[in-house]
Amino acid sequence: MKVFWALMLALVLAAGGLLLKELGTGSGSASGGVQERAGPAGGPTERDGAPLPVEEPEGVAEPILAHAEAEAEAAARLAAALEFLGNPAPLVEDAATGEELTAVLPDVPLAIDSTGALVLNGRYTLPGNGTAEDPYLIDFPMLIALEEDYDGKTPGKREVPAWIRPLDGTFVRITGFIGFPYLSPTAEECLVLLNQWDGCCVGTPPTLYDAIEVQLAEPVNLENGAFNYGTLTGLFRTDPYLVNGWLIGLFVMEEARIDHAGSRNQMGF
Repeated sequence: MKVFWALMLALVLAAGGLLLKELGTGSGSASGGVQERAGPAGGPTERDGAPLPVEEPEGVAEPILAHAEAEAEAAARLAAALEFLGNPAPLVEDAATGEELTAVLPDVPLAIDSTGALVLNGRYTLPGNGTAEDPYLIDFPMLIALEEDYDGKTPGKREVPAWIRPLDGTFVRITGFIGFPYLSPTAEECLVLLNQWDGCCVGTPPTLYDAIEVQLAEPVNLENGAFNYGTLTGLFRTDPYLVNGWLIGLFVMEEARIDHAGSRNQMGF
């Protein structure tokens, strides 16, 4: 048995000696040498661990600076916003007395058709004479059309167009849904709306272009219930109402009276 283990030990030692010999005379990675590897034909060689230098192509393009410009613009906008928050503009800007919208408009020639009706913007025919006894008959499609030309903020749409100015200071008559203030036995003001709206959750909230702020000539008694639809006549004007540059009101009717009123839903019943 001892002879067997002696033979095994001799074999292990012999194998170890051969391995050490191979390592001593083998590749450069074990002996600290460096093996060269031929590069492309006619080109330089590459040594293990040392990559070939990369030649820079001629005419390297300049770095794109678009992102830098975008960052600069964003930083400028942020600075302007912070300055605005630190130094807010007056809460209310009355466009009727503001510099931009009080410039005297040139006289707008009135277009009258063969029946004597006023024609605005070349497409809206308004019967009547603009007096309290014979008001112009207007409708919401005409008012909504103002959105095409005016929003108080966009360049090119900051001034009320001349085509609607002939109605300023005239009496008009319009039919629509009526909204009164809540929790009040009487009302001296209301809204005339294209769509039915309860002021909160039922109906369609108005936009600036499909609602008129109405100041009534006489208070209305609401103790016996409020009607929600009717025809009103009053002194009309386009009077933009701006808050920090944002348009929040547009059409106004004063000295108004309710000619006819009742109740109906959006479907007309």
